[in-house]
Amino acid sequence: VELLVTMIMTVFMSTVVKVENVLFVEGTPKTMTAVQAITELGYFHHWSWLTVVIMCFNMGDTFMTATVAKKFDSVVKGVAGVADIIYPTQFLMFFIKRPDYTPLMVISGIVIILGAFNFVLAKGGMRRSHRRKEEIAGLKAELGKA
Repeated sequence: VELLVTMIMTVFMSTVVKVENVLFVEGTPKTMTAVQAITELGYFHHWSWLTVVIMCFNMGDTFMTATVAKKFDSVVKGVAGVADIIYPTQFLMFFIKRPDYTPLMVISGIVIILGAFNFVLAKGGMRRSHRRKEEIAGLKAELGKA
């Protein structure tokens, strides 16, 4: 459904609304609609190795989110979602343009990461505690029957 809507909107925006963008083709600017760019330059025009790397990170993100969604609740999924956005972005920044972090940025980043880590560990501890309480209640019920 999503692919079909994307195709319909691409054709609609190119033919009815006539949205045009300036693309550099072999160093010279050329004004084209999306459909013209796809038909003249191909579907994967202006892709580079960086596009492929970002796609691989995105697929890994999808796999990690699915794994986390299977095992944890929505709050932990939210924390993991934030982490899987921040980590690949910062990792790729070292290959694109090395950032200059101020001490405040470093401290803020460490506090955010440690806070998320603390939250996940505390959530796991709460689950273990809840399971123990249920187990103890079950054992007490069995002892009461005997």
